[in-house]
Amino acid sequence: MDIGALSRRRARPNPGLLLDLGAIGLVWGVLLGTYLAARAPSLASPTQIASTVHAVLAALMGVVLSCGFLLVMRDARVGAPRRGRVVPTVLTAAALGVLQAALDIPLERVFNAVNETPLELFALNLGFYGCVHLAVGGVLLLVRAVDATRIRAEHSAQLEIDRARAEASLLRAQVQPHFLFNAMNAIHGLMMTARIDEADGMLTRLAKLLRVSFRSDLSGWSTVADELAAAEHYTAIEETRFGERLRIGYRVPAELLDCRAPALCLLPLVESVVTYATAVAGPIEVLVRVLVRRGRLVLRVTTKPGHGPLPRELIQQTQARVLALDEGAWMTVREGRAGVRVMLALSGAAVAPTAPTPQVRARV
Repeated sequence: MDIGALSRRRARPNPGLLLDLGAIGLVWGVLLGTYLAARAPSLASPTQIASTVHAVLAALMGVVLSCGFLLVMRDARVGAPRRGRVVPTVLTAAALGVLQAALDIPLERVFNAVNETPLELFALNLGFYGCVHLAVGGVLLLVRAVDATRIRAEHSAQLEIDRARAEASLLRAQVQPHFLFNAMNAIHGLMMTARIDEADGMLTRLAKLLRVSFRSDLSGWSTVADELAAAEHYTAIEETRFGERLRIGYRVPAELLDCRAPALCLLPLVESVVTYATAVAGPIEVLVRVLVRRGRLVLRVTTKPGHGPLPRELIQQTQARVLALDEGAWMTVREGRAGVRVMLALSGAAVAPTAPTPQVRARV
């Protein structure tokens, strides 16, 4: 399901009303179809033709009267007690049965040869039409219960969107001070050693990173190109901080740059892996790859070596935020002696399978 689209869906006809009208048409259609099927062999008789016309007119009148149930159902709240829904339905069925039984008497006399008195016809019609309208009311109650389930599901989905947005705001509040603290210290160190050009470049990267972070809708979609740009701002800062000790490469096919991806889903993964890798001494290599595997868009970040503490909380928060937007996504984290690999696979809606092409944006 695309939950982000749920919060921004366009106005459309009320599906509950369409279900109610469909239920009314179904009940009367089944009754009329059964009657016509039973009378089909004998329709050559004028009497039977007249009786069939009466049945069609009675069914049309029943459809019109049954729409009166919609007025009652409109006021039947989803959370109302059962008695508050059943009692109005029974009373409405009785009232509509009485009304149609009375209105059908003239039709009976016009199209059918009857010997009963009006009172007898009313009694016979009341039993039949009362049962039919009661069945219509029962079907409408069932349809309303199904519609209530749909409404609750949409409400639950909206709550998930709101929860994801709240988590995203918390994530943003946690990550940005971390960037600021490390980056500003590094910039200060460069300026103290008269490396002004490097400090200026790092400050520019930091400004771009913060601009992307503040402007991104963390509950919506972005593109692979934008995700790479945000990650490259961060990794450029880290490469300046750690110098030759840290080397970060990107391998991304050009045709995947326009594919969809959850906003700022790659940056937390890269930050987690870099934090993990740089916690120990020695040269570090980090590789960021975007590829298509079995129809899924895969974002993968690996490092070797590196045995520091992996910030799993940041990864889990990112995973929860992505799943709120893309139910078919999944994430894996593998740690070993050679390093760590974090992989995020999006559902097939993000990209269609493509043939392998030469890699671009590669620098190691």
